[in-house]
Amino acid sequence: MASVDSSTRKSVKISKGILYIFFTVYLIVIGIYLSGFIESYQSTNPGELPVFTNYVPLACYLGAVAVGISFIIFIRNTTAQKTRELKSKRKSQVSIFKQALFIIIFIFAFIPLFSPIIDQGVNNHNFSVYNSGWNGSSDFRQTMIDEGYDVMAIQSSLSATERLDKSICLVLLGPNQFYNPLFEIPFFVDFFNGDNALLICHDHGSTRELLWQILISSLLSPNATEMIPVTLFATGYLRDNASYLTNPKFPIITQFEPHPTTNGIDDVILSTATSAAGGPLVDIFGWNVIARGSPYSFVDRNDDGKFNASDDYLDLSFMAGVLPIPEEYLKLPLGGDEFTPITFMTKDTGSARVFVSSDASMWNNELINLPGYDNKQFAV
Repeated sequence: MASVDSSTRKSVKISKGILYIFFTVYLIVIGIYLSGFIESYQSTNPGELPVFTNYVPLACYLGAVAVGISFIIFIRNTTAQKTRELKSKRKSQVSIFKQALFIIIFIFAFIPLFSPIIDQGVNNHNFSVYNSGWNGSSDFRQTMIDEGYDVMAIQSSLSATERLDKSICLVLLGPNQFYNPLFEIPFFVDFFNGDNALLICHDHGSTRELLWQILISSLLSPNATEMIPVTLFATGYLRDNASYLTNPKFPIITQFEPHPTTNGIDDVILSTATSAAGGPLVDIFGWNVIARGSPYSFVDRNDDGKFNASDDYLDLSFMAGVLPIPEEYLKLPLGGDEFTPITFMTKDTGSARVFVSSDASMWNNELINLPGYDNKQFAV
C-alpha cells in the first residue's frame, strides 16, 4: 500500500513538472509570436493598436519567469532532504520566499547583460533616429547633422530640453504616448517663452491631446502674442487618386502655399497619412495652411477605396454650441467638392513657431532620400 502511495505521489510530481515546463515554454513562444505580430501590424497599420499592446509580450515573458521560478522552487522542494521537510511550515515558507526573492533579484541584475542576446542590440522602433531600417529616421538625423545642427534624442521626458541653454526645434515624430498635463503644460509654457520651434508629425497617435496641452500652455505664456490652436485629425487614410506613387495611399503633395518652409519645394511624398480638419475649422482655429492634397484626394475612413460622404466625414457634433459652426458642418466631409485634405499647417506666435504635419513617414529612411521628391529638402 505504501508503495502504491509513493508511486502515485511520484506520478503527480512528474505531471506537475511537465505542466510547469509546458507553460514556461508556451508563454515564451506566445511572447515571441506577439512581438513579431505587433511589429508587423504596426508597420502596415500604424496607430491602430492601443499603446498598451506593446506591453503584452512583456507580460508573457514575466509570466514565463514567474512560472519558471515556481518550477525551480517545486524541484527544490521535491528533492529536499527529509530533515528539511520536518521543519515548521512557517520556516519553510520563509525559506521559499527568500529563494524566490533571490532568484528575482538575480534575474533583474543580469537582464542588462543578456538583453542584447534577445534583441541583438537592434533598435527597430518606428521613427527612431537610431533605427537604420526602412521605418527608422536615422537618415533624417544624419541630414540635420550634415546641415550643422546638433541633434539629440530625448530618452526621458520633454523637460530634459530645459537643460539646453539655446534655442531648439523640438521634433515629435508620430507621438503616440500619453502626455501628462501636470508635467508637459509647465514645460510648454517655458518653451514658448523662448525662441523655439515645435515640429509635430501626426501618425494616427496622440497629437490631438498634445495640441490641447500646447493650447493651454500658449495661453499661459506671457511672451506668446497668439494662442497655438488645436486641430482634429480624421481617422482613416489619405488617398489621392490624381497624384500618387504606387497606390493612392502614397500621395504626392504638390499643392503648396507660399511660405518660408516651402521655398523650392514642389513634390513631397507621404505614406498612409491622414488629414487635419479643414473647412470652417481652419479660420476658427487660426492655422495657416501651407499644403493640401489634390482636388481628387480624400480621407478614407472605412478603407473601401472610394469617397462616400455618408461614411467619410469628421463628426463635430460634440462641438455643437461651443464654436460658431453652422449645423450643416457638424459632419464635415473628408473629400469631394467641399473639402480638400490638409497635410501641413503652421502657426507663428511671438518668437515661437509650431508646424504640424499629417504624416510622419515622409521623413523615414524609406522616403526621405527617394529620388525625384523634395522630402529631404523639406526637412531642412
